[in-house]
Amino acid sequence: MTDLNFFSSYQKKAKKAKQGFKIEKKGNETILFAVLGGVTLIMILVCLGQRVMLFKYGYDIGKLEEKLGGTTEAEVQEVNLMQTKYDELNKEYEDLKGVKLQIEKLEVINDESLKSISAVMPDGIYFDGITFNSEEKVIKGIAKNNAYIAEFQNNLRRLPYFNKLFVPEISDFNGYYKFTIEIDAEEVK
Repeated sequence: MTDLNFFSSYQKKAKKAKQGFKIEKKGNETILFAVLGGVTLIMILVCLGQRVMLFKYGYDIGKLEEKLGGTTEAEVQEVNLMQTKYDELNKEYEDLKGVKLQIEKLEVINDESLKSISAVMPDGIYFDGITFNSEEKVIKGIAKNNAYIAEFQNNLRRLPYFNKLFVPEISDFNGYYKFTIEIDAEEVK
């Protein structure tokens, strides 16, 4: 006869639970290995993808360097040549500017003073010739009468360019008067 065991049903359930637990534990290991395998596979795929992208970028950079490599050196040489020409032209410009300043210092009569002479000329006076050089400064002309010559001489004295005027000659010429005015000009500033 067997003993009546009130706990036997609980013990059977516990035994089954232990066996089920072992099965679950075995299933958990499978899941764990599957997850680890999946993560490893994803990491390998990401690394391979990055490697492919790096290779592609390297290829693109190589193409760009090849494209730019030859032209860049030629362009740099061209720019250097242009810079050299610019420097030479700039030096020549500065030299010419210096020469222009020297000429302006030496120039006694300039465009402005000639315009001023024309502006103060009375209506009855006509120029026959104007000579301005280092040796002489002379205005030769023809006037309708002596009053026009005197008025012209007076107007010239009022200009800031001339400090001394002298009329050495006035002669009759077919009803008109030929005259010569010698000028002692100051430097125009």
